[in-house]
Amino acid sequence: MPTYRRCLLLPALLLAAAAVALLTIDVPLATGLRQAKHEADVIGGVHPWLACLGYLDWFELFGHGLGVVLVIFLVHQLDPARRWAIPRALVCAFGAGGAADLVKMTVVRCRPYDLPSQFAGSVWNTFGAWWPGLGAGSESQSFPSAHTATAFGLAAALVWLYPRGRAVFPLLAALVACQRVQVGAHYPSDVLVGAAVGCLVAALLLDVGLLPGWLDQLEQRWWPHPAAKLANAVNNARRAHAESVFLLEHVHGVGREESPVEDVKTIGIYSSRENAEAAKDRLSTRPGFSQAVEGFCIDEYPVDVDYWVDGYATV
Repeated sequence: MPTYRRCLLLPALLLAAAAVALLTIDVPLATGLRQAKHEADVIGGVHPWLACLGYLDWFELFGHGLGVVLVIFLVHQLDPARRWAIPRALVCAFGAGGAADLVKMTVVRCRPYDLPSQFAGSVWNTFGAWWPGLGAGSESQSFPSAHTATAFGLAAALVWLYPRGRAVFPLLAALVACQRVQVGAHYPSDVLVGAAVGCLVAALLLDVGLLPGWLDQLEQRWWPHPAAKLANAVNNARRAHAESVFLLEHVHGVGREESPVEDVKTIGIYSSRENAEAAKDRLSTRPGFSQAVEGFCIDEYPVDVDYWVDGYATV
């Protein structure tokens, strides 16, 4: 199984398991938050911790369709080298949100803000009929959170494009999940399942396979770029079981901080990714490399494939 897909499937499974485990706190947390807000309204003030939670509203945009469009617009404007990946990022984000919306149509669940003030039932009483379709209405579509699914689908695509943001983008998605719970739109289990859906959809669309192969073709038509051509060649070689080699390089900025120059060192060419990873581990403790471990990169190249077939222009 491709590495990135495996990295997404494991969190998806863990998030789904966590959703089941935390079902017991759904109702207590929802009623507790609503009671705290009611008390604050009565006394005319706001608890300090409620005021802090209010800042979570700033992050809702990352899980909203408008926010997705804004992020993709920034990628388009600020990083022309990765414009080829815009269709895949959009499909990851909106596909995850759409998948969550489809799940909503399978079961009714009331929103936390619609719970009776003296709710005495169990968590299972928050669920209703099966297969409501489109007739349930938004107030009965709490499970799962489409905002959270969209945020995690977008985050997975952005990490795929910008690996150095692997801590930032999932954090933004997690803050979207917290915001959905804080405003009473979803229970904790709703957002956990939404996050799992986002990871699962991204796992199906990134790396290699039938859907990624279709997206490779779409990206090539949308924005012919050498990076997309290389990705297509890699995926075509995988599907044809062609031999590939793995190039290990180390990139490090040297010179003045305001205008560093990239120093690229070719470490070696290896017959498998595992061998390249082993070489990276061996060198990561050596002088120089140990201070810039993040500079290592491994690229896969199918053999007997031409690159730069269109030539190049001098600027």
